[in-house]
Amino acid sequence: MIENILSVNSIDTTQKMGGVKSPGRSSELDDKAPEKVSENRDEYVPSKEKEPIGLYNIEPDENGEPRISFDKAEDKSDDNADESKEETVTANTDNVDLEIKNLRDKAQMLTQKLRSADESAADDIRRELEQVTAELAQKDNDEYRRQHTVFT
Repeated sequence: MIENILSVNSIDTTQKMGGVKSPGRSSELDDKAPEKVSENRDEYVPSKEKEPIGLYNIEPDENGEPRISFDKAEDKSDDNADESKEETVTANTDNVDLEIKNLRDKAQMLTQKLRSADESAADDIRRELEQVTAELAQKDNDEYRRQHTVFT
């Protein structure tokens, strides 16, 4: 008896909803359901065949089986003729050496002034000597020479 009531109720609801085939679903949902399914699926899109880049080709061999044949490298001897000339490069550190020599001379001159100076001028000379000594320590090394070398 309960089964009969349920079947009658489902028939009534389907008739009220416009004759939907399955009980409990509206016609609007049935119309949208296939669209949702297709939206959620990936679609294969074939790509265009790419042209070979010209490094090798696949050709049949004597037995008809495919084999890879490599293209010959283009002869660029004419282009490399200019580049193959040997160049002589000279590294010149004369400017750096001169700068360091001037700083050493200045430091030596300041130490001589410091010995013969009175107390009031000695403080200024000491400060200047400290600056020259710091600059000399910064510049008198191989790294500074390499960075400021002039190549010709």
